[in-house]
Amino acid sequence: MSLRGSTEGFDIAVWGTLDADGQLAGVLPGYAAAGATWWLESVRSRPGWLDAVRGRIRRGPEVPSPRG
Repeated sequence: MSLRGSTEGFDIAVWGTLDADGQLAGVLPGYAAAGATWWLESVRSRPGWLDAVRGRIRRGPEVPSPRG
């Protein structure tokens, strides 16, 4: 930060794995408070991965976007 000055004007992305258990909502506020503006989820290759993705999409956003 000392070279850049601040994170103003930058996006900060955090990459994690698919939240099939629905516990993500408890973790995301901490990332947002630290300045993260994006949460990127990837899928682990395992049996039932497609159903897990569909379930995650059906649940929709678990935490409001910091961008509004």
